[in-house]
Amino acid sequence: MAGFMKNLMGLKTGKEKEEIKDTDKENSPKVSQKIEGLMANIEEKKKEIQDSESALQARVEAKRKEMEELEVALKETQWQEKLESVDKELAHFYREGRKKEDEINRAINKVFNKTAEDVKNINSIFKSLEELKKKISGIENQLIRSDDTHGSNMKQA
Repeated sequence: MAGFMKNLMGLKTGKEKEEIKDTDKENSPKVSQKIEGLMANIEEKKKEIQDSESALQARVEAKRKEMEELEVALKETQWQEKLESVDKELAHFYREGRKKEDEINRAINKVFNKTAEDVKNINSIFKSLEELKKKISGIENQLIRSDDTHGSNMKQA
């Protein structure tokens, strides 16, 4: 190789040039073998790189799938939280509704109880009125009889 460099620079004589050619011819099979070995190494490295790239692609795809699954799990968890929150709100509204319903029922019961009491009082008043009517009717009858008796006594007298 050093001879090749000198030849390029034009420093070699004809004899030296022939020696270089002979050396190149002798070295040619060695160089060819070395080139072939290097080419094989390069191809092997290319294959290793391709295999590594494929493995990395597979890992990236696996990680992508894992990330998608985690995102789905996250969304499911978020929806579950929302559902639990809605359930709590519904339970709260239900309890509030039941409280109001109980208050309304108590108020209605008070009204019915008061009405029942008033009906009893009214019935008692009607009974008293009926008794008064009977007494008044009895008094009227007595007055009529006493008028009749008094009137007949006057006719006789």
